[in-house]
Amino acid sequence: MYFIGIDLAWSEKNDSCISTFQEDEFIEYKFLKTNEEIVRYINSFDNGKIVAIDAPLIVKNKTGLRRCEKDLVKFFRRYKIGVHATNLNRLKTYGGERCLQLAKMFEKYGYANTPNITRNDKINAIIEVYPHPAIVSIFNLKERLKYKSKFDREIRLKNLDLYSKLILSLANRDPCIKVPKDILNKNLENLKTSELKRYEDLLDSIICAYIAKLFWYYPEKCIVFGDDSTGYIITPSPEAGKSILSFL
Repeated sequence: MYFIGIDLAWSEKNDSCISTFQEDEFIEYKFLKTNEEIVRYINSFDNGKIVAIDAPLIVKNKTGLRRCEKDLVKFFRRYKIGVHATNLNRLKTYGGERCLQLAKMFEKYGYANTPNITRNDKINAIIEVYPHPAIVSIFNLKERLKYKSKFDREIRLKNLDLYSKLILSLANRDPCIKVPKDILNKNLENLKTSELKRYEDLLDSIICAYIAKLFWYYPEKCIVFGDDSTGYIITPSPEAGKSILSFL
């Protein structure tokens, strides 16, 4: 099986990061722009792919939050995790419809877009995931990591470094993924703001791929918020990460 994570950019004008694993072995990561490039790249791998995408894949509501977002926020509120409201009006206003178009492209190639995946070695599927609650759950953290650009540089660097170490620790988990140390052992102090953004996207795409593998092997360790009618988000349960000590 291939487990592929996509940190999808809001617009095709910007790079999206894709990280690919075959079982626990890291294959490569790529930065691609258009939906066509992304689908063509992922289709280059053999059948048997779970593609976890950090972006809304099913949106039916015109305003407000999707039910899956409301339920997720309620569940993870104690971890200081929120969401950006996803609705059709917002996607149209800000040009974010590319995520729905991408989902339709995958579906045309026979990819299932549902949390109700039937175990089959030849299945191809896309699933919607969300890194923030996943990071908290997988690593048994007390609250979300502050690694996004809205935080000041010192806090961001500290948490990006922690995020990197947490990802490297997945080599010792069940299920595991093995990320080469030379990809993540960077001197973050020397990176420009734009380079930090690309590094952040890489880390998020890796954690998306890990969610795909965890959901494939241990669906009971994950929570599905919502459904494939109104929209869904898959994330590991906090119970899944309680077997290791917090790094905080």
